[in-house]
Amino acid sequence: MRIVSIPFAVWLAAFPLSDILVAQQSLAERLPADTLLYLSLDTGRLVDGALELDLANLLDEAQVREFLAPVAAQAKVEVSTDGIRRLINSVPWQSYVNGRVELGLRGFEVSIGGQRLTIAPSQPIDARMLNRLSALAEQLATEGGGSVVIEPDVVLSIDVGDRFAAWYGEMIDGLPRQGVPVKVERCAIGGRDVTRLAFQPDSEGPKIALHIAADQGRWWVAGSAAALERTLAGGQGASLARDAAFRRCVDQVAIEPAALLAYFNAAHVARIFDRLVPPIVKEELDLLGLSSVESVGFASSFVAGGVRDSIALSWSQPPTGLLSLLDCVDGGFDYLNVAPVETGFYLGLRIAPEAFVDKLALVADQFAPGSSRGLDQAFARIEAELGVDVREALLPAFGDELGVYLTPPGGGAMLPDGMVMLEVGDREQFAKLFAMVREMAAQQGAPFSDARGLPPGVEGFTLALPDAPIHPAFALTKEALCIAPNVLALKSSLKALENGRTESALGNPRLQQVLTGLTGKPSAAGLSLLAFVDLHQLVVLGYPFLPMVAETLHREVGVDPSALPEVDAVAPHLSGIGIAGRSDRHGLVLSLFTPTGLLPLAASAAIWQHSARESAHTMAAMATATQAISPTPAEVAASELGQRDRPAGKTRSLGSLFASLEKATGATIDFPDSIADVQVSYHAKSGDLDVILAELAVLVGFGYSIDASDGERLVTITRG
Repeated sequence: MRIVSIPFAVWLAAFPLSDILVAQQSLAERLPADTLLYLSLDTGRLVDGALELDLANLLDEAQVREFLAPVAAQAKVEVSTDGIRRLINSVPWQSYVNGRVELGLRGFEVSIGGQRLTIAPSQPIDARMLNRLSALAEQLATEGGGSVVIEPDVVLSIDVGDRFAAWYGEMIDGLPRQGVPVKVERCAIGGRDVTRLAFQPDSEGPKIALHIAADQGRWWVAGSAAALERTLAGGQGASLARDAAFRRCVDQVAIEPAALLAYFNAAHVARIFDRLVPPIVKEELDLLGLSSVESVGFASSFVAGGVRDSIALSWSQPPTGLLSLLDCVDGGFDYLNVAPVETGFYLGLRIAPEAFVDKLALVADQFAPGSSRGLDQAFARIEAELGVDVREALLPAFGDELGVYLTPPGGGAMLPDGMVMLEVGDREQFAKLFAMVREMAAQQGAPFSDARGLPPGVEGFTLALPDAPIHPAFALTKEALCIAPNVLALKSSLKALENGRTESALGNPRLQQVLTGLTGKPSAAGLSLLAFVDLHQLVVLGYPFLPMVAETLHREVGVDPSALPEVDAVAPHLSGIGIAGRSDRHGLVLSLFTPTGLLPLAASAAIWQHSARESAHTMAAMATATQAISPTPAEVAASELGQRDRPAGKTRSLGSLFASLEKATGATIDFPDSIADVQVSYHAKSGDLDVILAELAVLVGFGYSIDASDGERLVTITRG
């Protein structure tokens, strides 16, 4: 292939920068409704959202800033949200990407010998297409002279920074040197001048084409001319943003405009290959329940002072097969009204054992007719062992809600208080089971004793475990089995269970914040799984132990433990961690709410790695520079032997020494010509520029000043 080289500045200048696009719409508004894959990353929302986190605002606390001052001075970073913003802005990524990055994939267009085939949800693969492909491939193999060009129906939009164009030009110019031939052409698409790049990594393989357009702040990269023309026209007909399946998925995973959104429509992919899939494979997919999955989505959203990360499966129809096992019960947790307001940990689970077993038997018979008999045989063995009919007595005895809560230890206790609550289904059957378990335990010599002073109609007992920190107490009410660490905690919880609490866990402000982050409102309605950890309480409980690691803090981090901020300055910035699961007619959603989120953690790790790499590079350069201006081993030995007539170290001019320092540190040193030739013998004992300048100033006798602005340092030397 002959490579045509067009200077980047020439073909970039051909772009009509003010004419290509009008409104900076989301790419989803321009993509067709049958798009297979859509990805969106809003870098501006990522930065702004991260600085709005409750945890980020901790850096604006005066006590925290004072405590971290030594670390900030060493890292040369201001401890504040403004300082962190400047640190983020110091990383040059915004010069390349500054806004949204979006990508949409709809299918593929393949050109063989000049004939074009389109593979997309609206044009699925069929027998006629396969026959055409076979004939074209045979013609190409026998006659030759043709070519294969693959043009994915994909569009990438990038809100670019001021350095993106230069970086792109360097990348394109460098591809041939890396063995990747590329042909750069100018062409017209939809009446507009764009650039076409033709790649052929393998000289005998298919060509891949990209079409590029740019306006003042956004670049568009498309795999096919048709995709670019459709996108530049602003979308025609039904768009992805208005598609019902897309909207359902986004509503499931995102509460506010998401910093990161990923959407994959499995139903559209299945439509492309529908005629190629044998009926028996489709039956297997039905048995697994995968044929019910319409789309898969993921989003990371900033909400309620934290971050919600959610993943969802959306249904195109009621789930079948194995996936139907996840839809056995309604959501919501009644026991949240029983847990006290000071609850620091809560776990709620909704599952109906009887309905689950019935569906499990049905699904088992669908996979292998008659296999449910194995389940019945297992139940028969349990009945023979315990004397209880599993289907008629054991399963109906259980309700569909489990609640567990823990509260902070009080009154000098070391262990937390709390209770386990298991909903009762058939009270009579559960009472029989309760009595049977106690009798079996008594036969084994378990130290049981009746619990006294329980409310009317409640039976219970305690278990005195020798040398154990807890003596669990059990009680059976009309509605629940309750297990507490001791009888006093049990009695207190039973009163709340019977009469309700004036302040329940739903009044906990941290739980309200976590629920708002998980569901959009301070309610657990519709959830079938909920886990909550109160980070505020953990900080309050653990803070008194920090002085125990004071020496480690001082040695490893360099902070003064005596300047630790008070707990009241730290704890309010930590709400909690929550996990929520929901299964309804729309699909299945699993959400995680944290003070930081997964995406900011990943971005922070990348920034930290970048800073560490730059710091290591600077230190290595400083080491090279100081080695260059140090005396040689022979000179040191001569000095020690008393050869005073030889210099104590290698002499060099100040001008040469300043040049080495500039190269090592990246600083700019401005000095008078009158001192450039002054000879000095100097051995640096530190790699720090400030220290080196101070030592040289004393040795030679000059003054200096350092001006640090915009991330650069200017050193001005004055004659002393």
